[in-house]
Amino acid sequence: MTASQTCYVYGVVDAGSPPAPANLHGLAGAPVGTVSCGNLAAVVSKLPDSAEALGTRDDLLAHDRVVSGLLDTGVAVLPLRFGAVISGEQAVADELLASHRDALAAALDGIRGRVQFTVRASYERDHALRAVISTNPRLAELRESAGRGGLGAQLRLGEQVVAALAELRDADAPRLMEQLGRSAEAVHLHEPSEADEVLNAAFLVSETSRDAFIGDAERLAEQWHGRLHIRLTGPQACYDFIPEER
Repeated sequence: MTASQTCYVYGVVDAGSPPAPANLHGLAGAPVGTVSCGNLAAVVSKLPDSAEALGTRDDLLAHDRVVSGLLDTGVAVLPLRFGAVISGEQAVADELLASHRDALAAALDGIRGRVQFTVRASYERDHALRAVISTNPRLAELRESAGRGGLGAQLRLGEQVVAALAELRDADAPRLMEQLGRSAEAVHLHEPSEADEVLNAAFLVSETSRDAFIGDAERLAEQWHGRLHIRLTGPQACYDFIPEER
């Protein structure tokens, strides 16, 4: 390997952080190392000259494996989005670390001692359908007639159900956020990807509040059992709290 060999960058850490575990390997099975500049270091691996375009499932898993492996060692790591390729070690030092030193240092300080949890909540389909129909007589009538009215009537029914679920979500999502937000320092909301999705949110949680947040999420799942399916993922690297300008 040479210093000019193309580097794949996983994230930024403090210079002098403990090295990555020896058994941690990156894309294409390459060993993981660092490139330092001042008080910052980039976590990198070398890409072979023959490397094909990135984006396979294995590539994505390798990226996440490295970032998660660093997080597990207790290192504060500012993760980069997947696909950060830079032409060589000197370019990593000059174009990434030196050129963006202040912004990177501030972003790293912002997630130091913190982790991300992601919560996704979706309606249990049967319960949600009963709920919207029971409170909307017009929808109940449309449901009865849809079976006789052909495809057009069924499509109208579907549109009305989606609209009713959106109203139900507008009422329920703030209640979920109120409880989950008590132990979080910041929240990043994602737009629902499905009609029955109530909440898809990332929470920035300090290490000292980790157990409290998990407890809040577990109590929420118990309270809404039968109505909502709530899934908690984490702790994770703070991907949703990376400044966009980076």
